[in-house]
Amino acid sequence: MCFLKIKDCCASPRFLGYNEEVLDLKFLDDDENSLAVATNAEQVWVYDLSSMSYSYVLAGHTEIIICLDAGRCSNGSTHRYRQQGQRSSGDRTVKLWSIADGSCLKTFEGHNSGVLRVSFISHGNQFVSCGADGLVKLWTVQTDECNSFMIQDSFHVYSRQMVMYRCGHWQLERLTEKLATGGSDACINIWHDHTAADKEEAFHKEEESILKVQELENAMSDGDYTKAIQIAFDLRRSHKLFEVLSETCRTNKSKDHQRIWLATIGIEELRWLFEYIRKWNTQEKLNLVAQLVLFQIFSLISPTKISEVSGIRELLEVIRSYTV
Repeated sequence: MCFLKIKDCCASPRFLGYNEEVLDLKFLDDDENSLAVATNAEQVWVYDLSSMSYSYVLAGHTEIIICLDAGRCSNGSTHRYRQQGQRSSGDRTVKLWSIADGSCLKTFEGHNSGVLRVSFISHGNQFVSCGADGLVKLWTVQTDECNSFMIQDSFHVYSRQMVMYRCGHWQLERLTEKLATGGSDACINIWHDHTAADKEEAFHKEEESILKVQELENAMSDGDYTKAIQIAFDLRRSHKLFEVLSETCRTNKSKDHQRIWLATIGIEELRWLFEYIRKWNTQEKLNLVAQLVLFQIFSLISPTKISEVSGIRELLEVIRSYTV
C-alpha cells in the first residue's frame, strides 16, 4: 500500500507486509492523519500516518470486512462505520466504532445475507446499508432502528459488482435528496428520501385526529349520537366507539341513533364492527353492550348483506363461542 502525491503522482512512503488483498481504505479525520484499512480479514487496522505505525485494531466481526465509511455526528463527535460480509457468507451486521479509542459502540443487525456497502447520510445521524440479500436499508444511529428498506433487485448483489454512491449530498434538510444503487442485475436504481414528507403527513394526521376527537366530544355533549358514532368509527378507536354505543344502549330513544347509523353502514364498515364486537364479547364487562349491538345488527340488516362480509363465518363462530 503506497501513497501518491496528487500533483506529480510520485509515490510517498508506503506500508509493506500485507499478505492479503486490500479491500477498502478510509481516512478517519479531517487532517487525514488516521487511515483505516480493511483486508481479507476479520479486523480493521487503523494507522497513524504521521508516525507510519498502527494505532489500534478493530476486532469483533466473524467474517471478512469489505467496506468502511467515516462520518461525523451532528453533536460533533466522530464515529466510523465498518461493514462486513462477503457475498452471502458474512455475519450480516454493521458495527459502529469510536475513532477516539477504537471501541465498538453499537451493532446493527437485520440483513439476511452479507452486508456489502454502507454510507453515512444526514450528518452521520443515519446510514444506508446494501446487502447480498438485495435490500437497501436505512438506519438511525441513535435509536438502532431500521427505518425503512427498499428492494434493490431480485439477484444477489456481490461486492465486485456493487456500486453505491450519493447524488450530491444526501442531507435530510434538502428538498432534492437522492441515493443511487447498482447491483448484479445491471440496473441502477435512484431512491428518493421521503422522510420530511412522511413526518409532515403524520403530523397532519395527528392534528386531524385531535380535531376529530374534539368534534366527537362536542357531538356527545349535544346528544347527537348518530354523528358521534360515525366519528368514533372513522377514528378506528374501538374504546371510543364502545363508549358512544354504551351510552346509546341506555334508553330506547338513544337506541334510535344506533338504528339510523346502522341503516347506512357499508359492507367494509360492517366487517370492522363485527371485529369490534368479537373483541368486546370476550370481556365480561363489555359483552352486554356487544350483545345489544349485535341484536340491532341482525334486526336491521338483511342476512344477504351480512353474508357479503369478508370472513363473517369465522367472526360469528368466535362471537358465538363467547356468548352465554
